[in-house]
Amino acid sequence: MRTSLIWEVVLGTAGLLIFSGAGCGSSDILKSDSADASGENNVGKSSSPIINGTVDNTHTAVVAIINASDTEVGKCSGTIIKVDPNNHIGWVLTAAHCVDPEPLFVVQAADYMAYSEMCAIMRAGTDGGQDCTNTNAIGYQVIDYAADPRYQLGGDAAQPYDVAVLRIGGVDSTTPSIPITGSEDGLALGSTVTAIGFGTTTLPEAGTDAGSNDENSKRMETPLAVTYTDNTFIGYDFSTHAFCFGDSGGPDLFNNRVVGVHSATNNCKDNIDIGGYAVGGISGRVSGNLDFINTQLNTLPDCTCDACETIVTSGNQQCAPLASSFYANPDLVAFETCFANATTSSGQASCLQQYPEAGNLFTAVKGCISSSCAVCGGGAAATCKLTDIGISPPNGGGGGSSGCSVGQQDARSTHVAGSIFVLLSLVGWIARRRRR
Repeated sequence: MRTSLIWEVVLGTAGLLIFSGAGCGSSDILKSDSADASGENNVGKSSSPIINGTVDNTHTAVVAIINASDTEVGKCSGTIIKVDPNNHIGWVLTAAHCVDPEPLFVVQAADYMAYSEMCAIMRAGTDGGQDCTNTNAIGYQVIDYAADPRYQLGGDAAQPYDVAVLRIGGVDSTTPSIPITGSEDGLALGSTVTAIGFGTTTLPEAGTDAGSNDENSKRMETPLAVTYTDNTFIGYDFSTHAFCFGDSGGPDLFNNRVVGVHSATNNCKDNIDIGGYAVGGISGRVSGNLDFINTQLNTLPDCTCDACETIVTSGNQQCAPLASSFYANPDLVAFETCFANATTSSGQASCLQQYPEAGNLFTAVKGCISSSCAVCGGGAAATCKLTDIGISPPNGGGGGSSGCSVGQQDARSTHVAGSIFVLLSLVGWIARRRRR
């Protein structure tokens, strides 16, 4: 079975099969993707770490990507390949199959469980007790994303063009990045790349889902020997080392540049046939996807209230410490449950009083967002900009920042804290699933 490298938490009739993440003590199962029409899966649908690798404390631009839908929460890997510190926008390269389900945030850390949002999600899916205050990770909310349109989501796992680019908010001059290769990547048969990811570290046992008992949440690396290349694929020998579930979207590095994006494997140990050649696993070749990738790198997001809010609550930006404290609050789940069930403003006010610490932090985050994002125009799609910078699209077009003058910055945003509510909704959804 050729398998997706995405690592998933699947929700079924039995309830939530929660992340088995190091440091948060879950004992439930990590579920791999079901086979596609060809009987094979993508590496990125339900991820696991590098096989026979070592802990990577060097490549800090390689990040964990957390995604979710109505039925699952999952993880992939990716690489920050460009940062624009003036506009606080970053670009993350990952696999196309890693944007289904939708990516919510990325974590810059040697261990993604060190991020307060991730710990909050874990705590919601268990009986609680995790201490989410001692965190040393940096999280970035996803503003938007695009997958290469030539890749068919839900199709054969071993497709070409399995690449996507996420745009994240909150980066600054300290945010690390690794550049992508140019049209000539220098790869040849026998070349050795460094494969990196947050996937499983143990091979699947017979009759089990790959990585189902693996609790890895750390960034791992391993050398891989190139055994096949064409314009869109790189194939590797998996006889001693491999990438696996959860490593989907992670990079292959050669000469300090990203040359490949982890795409698919056959259960992390068996061969895949590519063009008549047997390989252990395949990555999308960056040099064969430069047209799509470079188009994304030359595009900034629209200057909307959602984009502004995402920026100021991410990375090391002004509202991020408050947001992290809110996510780490032990009353977060109870506060969310109360807030979700409140049907009137008086009911919501009662929740704020019932859980004053969580409520005060929630109010503080919303207030910080309101004072940080200036509104230009009205309505739900109001054009916003940061009061200090503002997103300035190339050639003055596309982002709505024209007409958002300094004099208009006295009008503060009344936009509800959307990304905060997304996290609240996710936490509540997980908690309710667990209780079923």
